[in-house]
This record gives sequence, C-alpha cells and structure tokens, in this order.
Amino acid sequence: MKMLDRYLGAMMGKAVGDALGGTTEGAWYYEIERIYGDMTEIIGGGPLRLKAGEVTDDTYMAIAVAKGILKNPNDPYDEIGQEFIHWYCSDYINDCGATVGRAIRSFMDTHDWFEASKRAQELMGGKGDGNGSVMRCIPVALAYRSDPKKVAEVSHKQSMMTHNGELACNTCVLHNRIALDLLDGADLKESLHTHLSGTVYEDMLTTPTTFDTVPSNAYVYNTYRWVITILLEENNFEDVVIRSARTGGDSDTIGAIAGSLAGIHYGYEAIPDRFKKKILWRETIEDLAQKLYALSEGR
Repeated sequence: MKMLDRYLGAMMGKAVGDALGGTTEGAWYYEIERIYGDMTEIIGGGPLRLKAGEVTDDTYMAIAVAKGILKNPNDPYDEIGQEFIHWYCSDYINDCGATVGRAIRSFMDTHDWFEASKRAQELMGGKGDGNGSVMRCIPVALAYRSDPKKVAEVSHKQSMMTHNGELACNTCVLHNRIALDLLDGADLKESLHTHLSGTVYEDMLTTPTTFDTVPSNAYVYNTYRWVITILLEENNFEDVVIRSARTGGDSDTIGAIAGSLAGIHYGYEAIPDRFKKKILWRETIEDLAQKLYALSEGR
C-alpha cells in the first residue's frame, strides 16, 4: 500500500467515523436500531440535526491541528490555537465539548493556552481527562512521521492546550505511537497488543468492553476502551465505523478515533465510496492529508 493511501485513510477515516457516529451521539445503544435503523449509511440528523455527511468538532478540530502544523511545523501551538478560535467563532460550529469551550474562552482572557487549560480544568471541577484532545491528534503523527520524539512531544503539548489531565495527554501519545506503527505497515491487532501492554488499557487485550461495564461517554479512559475493543473485534474499515456508531453515547468521537487508525491500516481505498462521497468537507480533508504527507516527506 502506498503511504499516501494511509494518510488519506487516516483523515477520511476519521471524518467518516465522525459523520456516522454523529447521528447516534447521545443515544442509548439499545434504542439506536429502533430510532435510526441499522446505521449502515451516513444519514445525518441526530441531536445535532446534522446534514448527511456533515462532520462535528471531532473532525473540525483535527482540521485545525493540521492547518496549524502546516503553517508552522517547528512550533505549531500558536497557529493551532488560532485555528481553534477560527473554528469556535465560525458559522459551521455545531458541537463543542465542555472542556474545549472553557479552554478557548479562558484563552481569550489569558492569551496563554497552557494557562487557559489549567483554568478550564478548575472550572470543570478538576476534570481534565475528557476525550477532546485525542479525537483531534492524528495529524501530529502524519506530519512528523519520521521523528517519533517530535510526535510524542507535539501530541502531548497539543493536548495540554485544552486538556491537561495526565491520562488525556498520555492517551494522545499512545494513540499516535500506534498510528506511527500502522504507517510503517504493522498489523493493527499486533500493534495494539504491543503498545497497550504496560498501560492502563492493558486489560482490554483480554477483557473486552461491554455496555454493562463501561459507558460510552466522553471520559477518555472509557472512550479509548471502546475504540480498542472495536478495533480488536472487527476486521474491516466499514465494520469498525458502523460498530462505533452503534455504541451510542459519544459515538462520533469513538468513530472518529477508531476510524483514523482503521483508515491507516486498511487504507483509503478500503473506505466505501458511498461514505467518501457523502463527506461534505471531503476536498479539504483530502487536501490536508496530501499536504501533511508532503510535509512528512520534506517537500
């Protein structure tokens, strides 16, 4: 598989998982089929009243990270932050996590992203481990593919801009280590076993997530447990994102995170055309994937 196919798969896979899961966000898993059917198509609607193919903050914030890195690869944080604000103040914002919203508003007072995230955590009662930084971090692995230390550094610091909880930051680093492995052609399931061993997620390798034990909510630990289970149990891209949408809860984020890794592993061509054609931001997403690839190649 060509490397560009993996880059396109990462970004488009994220968007497809997001668009599918956006429909069922907030729903209980047991009521999804009754309300929405089998969720094998991108249909929009849901609590956000999405157009078919419309994405949410999961994809918009990843676009912001990608644009920020491309503007200043050596020190991208100010540019990433400006892209966050541009999105937050845009007319296409349709959803925003509580922690992200508080961090952006705090930045407008402090003009310091890392101070803003501390303030956001205080306003959240000390909670800084939501899933809002993991959902957007995949462009970091794509941009700095040849420099794993840089990937870890930027993954961690871009999380600190809004989510400074240790688990949120560490999960961003973990996610992109897996992504780097997959970009190098590693097997998805083997990579998960390698990188999850010795982490807080290690038990997922032998104890799959169930609705009885883990809610599909925005706590990064729970979100990522669902991502791991779905990636371990499903065997193609389509099944990964459909299964993600059927979880309900924070299904758009689960779909976006799982879809990004599945997109790298299975590749762009494995994403069904009926999904790709529906994505309203397809041109932008594919253009950014190509630019991130060029950056990683030193072009």
